Amino acid sequence: MRPLKLDLEGFGAFARHASVDFSDVELFAITGPTGSGKTTLLDAVTFALYGETPRMGRKGLKALLHPGVKKAWVQLVFRLGDEVWRVTRVIAGKTEARLERQMGAEWQLSSASEKVKTLNAAVEQLLGLDYDAFTRAILLPQGRFDAFLKGDSRERRELLFSLYGLAGLAGLRERAVARLGELRERLAEARTMTAHLEGVDAAAVEAAREEHKRLAEERDRRAAEIAALERGLNALDELAELWQEKRTLEGRQRALEAEAEAMAEVEGWLERARAAEQALPEVRRLEDARSRLERQHRELGKKKEAYQKAKNAWERVNEAFDERLLEDLRTRAATLPLLEAKARTLAALGGATAGEEVADYQEATYRQLERQLRAAEERRKALSEAERLRKRTAQLEKRIADLEKELAAATERRERLKESGVELRRRLDELKQRLSAERRRADVASFRHLLRPGEPCPLCGQPVHEPPPAAQSPLAGLEAEAERLAAELEEKRGAWREAEGEIKGMRERLNDGRKQLAELREDLKRAEAAAGARGPEDVERLVARLAAMRRGLAAELERMTGGQDPETYARELRGRLAELERRAKEVERAKRALDQAQEELARARERHAALAEALGPLEESVAALLGQLGFEGPEQVEAARRSPEELERLAARLASWREERAYVAKRLEEVTRSLAGKPEVDPQALRTKKERLEAAVQARAELEAQLGRLEERIDRLERDLAQKREAEKRAAELVGQVGVWEQLAEDLKGHKFPDYLLERLQLDMLARASELLFTLSQHRYRFRLADGVYHVEDLWTGAVRPAKTLSGGETFLASLSLALSLSEHLSRGRLGALFLDEGFGTLDAEALELAAEVLEALPTQGRMVGVVTHVPELAQRLPARLVVEKAPQGSRVHWEG
Repeated sequence: MRPLKLDLEGFGAFARHASVDFSDVELFAITGPTGSGKTTLLDAVTFALYGETPRMGRKGLKALLHPGVKKAWVQLVFRLGDEVWRVTRVIAGKTEARLERQMGAEWQLSSASEKVKTLNAAVEQLLGLDYDAFTRAILLPQGRFDAFLKGDSRERRELLFSLYGLAGLAGLRERAVARLGELRERLAEARTMTAHLEGVDAAAVEAAREEHKRLAEERDRRAAEIAALERGLNALDELAELWQEKRTLEGRQRALEAEAEAMAEVEGWLERARAAEQALPEVRRLEDARSRLERQHRELGKKKEAYQKAKNAWERVNEAFDERLLEDLRTRAATLPLLEAKARTLAALGGATAGEEVADYQEATYRQLERQLRAAEERRKALSEAERLRKRTAQLEKRIADLEKELAAATERRERLKESGVELRRRLDELKQRLSAERRRADVASFRHLLRPGEPCPLCGQPVHEPPPAAQSPLAGLEAEAERLAAELEEKRGAWREAEGEIKGMRERLNDGRKQLAELREDLKRAEAAAGARGPEDVERLVARLAAMRRGLAAELERMTGGQDPETYARELRGRLAELERRAKEVERAKRALDQAQEELARARERHAALAEALGPLEESVAALLGQLGFEGPEQVEAARRSPEELERLAARLASWREERAYVAKRLEEVTRSLAGKPEVDPQALRTKKERLEAAVQARAELEAQLGRLEERIDRLERDLAQKREAEKRAAELVGQVGVWEQLAEDLKGHKFPDYLLERLQLDMLARASELLFTLSQHRYRFRLADGVYHVEDLWTGAVRPAKTLSGGETFLASLSLALSLSEHLSRGRLGALFLDEGFGTLDAEALELAAEVLEALPTQGRMVGVVTHVPELAQRLPARLVVEKAPQGSRVHWEG
């Protein structure tokens, strides 16, 4: 896993959005003052991936919010093999998370994003590391590995136990003992169950089954006896029911014959009602014809009154109407739109002013004169604007010329600063090379007091012939000169940056001035084009001609209205015309009403005559029909009628009586034939047979109960037998498991197994650390492990020394090799990134110089390595620097180098 980009906002010290692009860096420093948020960036990486941080865990996440915000979010884009993933987490009311995979130019949401717990498991599966393994492998505390390198075997064992997560093995024997106790308890329970079921065997189950078979045969015999008794009893029941039915039918037949006279009367009512329904339509036709004749007579009288009323109304309104006056007003009103248009035009033009000159008003001529007047006024304004723009252009051209001179001078100053800075850097690099060589000579000279002629050298082990002469070291002078040159170089860099900022500002102002100058020149061209080559025309003459045409239009309006105000004239004319139009409509409406009343009166007279003529033949035909049906008059027809419900009820009653009488006669005949030659049933014999059947049923029920109890006993015996066999099988298996766990508990006494695992892991880790130390020391050093103590072999001299005797620089090389090896070991090659934590601030100048040289030459092999430090000298030596700055509004981060 290699991080590509980190975004965060509201997280820790970063109140505002911060973004870090890791895609094109390998070795870099994370630097900044204490409390700026360097470690917060590492917390953001672990929080994005696992939802927790080393400092707060998983439950105290709200403490990660910046005090000035209510919501925080972190997003990490990382590469895993050939795939690119993006994980986002939000801290608000509750923690939200989203995992996405890049598919071309799009991001595809993973199904694991539905729940935070599922997403955490998916990230662990992708990386192949849980949270503890990840944090141990990606963050390497430098000071801790110094103690690891030089500490005793007990301290190193505790540290490795913590880093490899082997602390849980300490309780493994307790868990093995607990498991053994549990297995022994289960074995005792199985043996107790076997003893409890000692009397249960297959013979007892077989005996119970034989008893069940005997009772089942007895139950089947009883069932056959009950079936025979039920057949005989059913035959007697059927014969008794037939005799009872015969007696019931005879009684019902006598009752039906007693109702015969009443049913004949009902039949008469039905026939009379049917005749009345036959005559009813003709009777209703006659009544309707008489009624319509009466209504038409009344309608005729109303139409006569309406005609006379309409005639009187028409004569009244016609006398007050003058048709010739109406036509005159209509002719005058037709000219009103033209009059009003001219009045509106005069008002829109501002009205007529006093003066003697009067001209005919022509719309096209007037509009042309107006356009000429506006054009003349615009040319006046354009000439004034062009003059103003010429003055501004001249001023801006002078300002731009001054800025160009200042920019040339500032650029020359910056180049001089750059040349002097390059020369200072060259001198400083040469001085550092001399200083490094002098320090190595001083290291060797520091062991001069340990050299004795004829004794072995403590560094190389060779015999000493004669100690080298003592010499005064120029180291202090060189260091002071290097410090002075570094300060002077930094001062030059600050001056160069200040000059660069000044040039940038001048260029921006110069570009702005040139843009303004171009805009002014364009405006000047437009103003000169608008002014044109012609001089100003006679504006006053155009104004006088327009006023004369307005006075001509006013004179024309006065002639049309007779000197009256146009608006008043039009209002009064329209009022008189509306009044006459209203009267004309009243005359027209009255004439139409009179014509309509006359037509309606004629139609009413025709309808009345037709109705009177048709009534006579209808009265004759209805009288003949009533006599034929036996009615003396229409009133008897109405009296004979019945409601539909009553007719339906009477017909249903008659039909039901007839149907029941026929059914009773037929059924009585059938029952009589069935009972021919058969005696009536004795009730005592029927009761005796029923008692025998009930006794047989009771006996069968008792047998069923005995069978049920016996079946329950058989089931219980079979379950007990199965439990006994299962307990015997389980006991046999548990005996084997108890033996295995007894052996395991014995093997786990003391620290045998944890020490074995730790030894294997430590040897693998130390082999890789030795390879790294060999590379970082330019093929000089390798690790050796003897009696639990770390040694370093010097391949140049052949000497093997304990790690405790290493100098500061050598200790840094060894500790860094161990840290890198352990990171690879813990991540099993899954991590393409690691961070070296603080520990450089305690190094002396010589050790710090060596650390910087080692880190510069560190073989990253495509892996991203971040060094967390607040030592400026170390940070400046690395290829890139991620600078974290504190600010009241929240920390900021940016790249340098």
